[in-house]
Amino acid sequence: MKKQNICKCLLYANLLILIFISNVNAGITLFHTVVDASALAVGNALTGAQFSHDSGLTNPARINQFKPGTFLFSSESRFSGSFYRQIFTYRGRSLPFKFLFLHEGIHNIPDTRYALNDWNGDKLLNGNERLIIDQISYFSQHRFGIIFQHLIAWEDWYIGMAYNTVINSLADQNGYGFTINGGIFKQVNSSFSVGLEIKNIEILPMKWTTGYQESWSPEIFIGGSITPIIENVWCKINLYFDGGLRFNDRTLDDDFHLDDNSGIFRYGIELNADKKFALRIGRSGKGKRAFGFSVSTEKNIFNYALSTRQGWGEYSTGHIFTFLLDVENIIDWFK
Repeated sequence: MKKQNICKCLLYANLLILIFISNVNAGITLFHTVVDASALAVGNALTGAQFSHDSGLTNPARINQFKPGTFLFSSESRFSGSFYRQIFTYRGRSLPFKFLFLHEGIHNIPDTRYALNDWNGDKLLNGNERLIIDQISYFSQHRFGIIFQHLIAWEDWYIGMAYNTVINSLADQNGYGFTINGGIFKQVNSSFSVGLEIKNIEILPMKWTTGYQESWSPEIFIGGSITPIIENVWCKINLYFDGGLRFNDRTLDDDFHLDDNSGIFRYGIELNADKKFALRIGRSGKGKRAFGFSVSTEKNIFNYALSTRQGWGEYSTGHIFTFLLDVENIIDWFK
């Protein structure tokens, strides 16, 4: 009884947090870009999905779909290796939360501020001027995320919270911020599920050592999945879909605009020949396509995705490799 009362208190507290601070009117930020192979291959349209191959970055209310005792590692490379991302995810068998660590980095960014042979004195690179190669320096940019997710079940509903600490490093400047994501998930029947997620609920804005503060733009996503939408003796086809709205921010990559707000549509299809092999194709936003596959054993899963971005040139192709490994199986390897 005491445990049930504690769960109810946590449930109401989470609901109050979602209702109260989801109204925060934050500034400009981008949609989340760090993603694993299986999620991107279905367009990252996992807000309301019944899907167990991803890291669970999308909608913390889906925690139960990530197998306890499993470790996930994902690595992405883009622009000939100059842009890279990694994800580490672990959910313990007895711990009431899931842990995620994210890294996004860009290296060898040229700094030409002191390399201009400025004949005209206007601090602009004009047609009769050149850069002094020996005075071009290089720097890196890194973004780290530490995320804890926990879940509360209420009848047939699942309510999840994610607490996100973000640390940025750009050249010799650093910044940090703190946000919350909240989500709801429901399995309607054996094949249909729905979900909702509120992202970027700002607790602390991104504060840089220069004194500059960067706010977050709240986002809301609603989606679902039909698993399967088609099934026969040879295979089954699963459908994933969702849509998102970002408040007080507009970019050229948006699918639609509503006043000062913007949004995207995402979807993906998965073809399962059996439980050991699957093919996937998805759209994660305007001009963003991905194709992938997975190979599974009894305890471990390998996922791969090839992503493209229309208009970014031939070097924009991204390759993502994701491994889901059973921790006990890993320990046995080293015995």
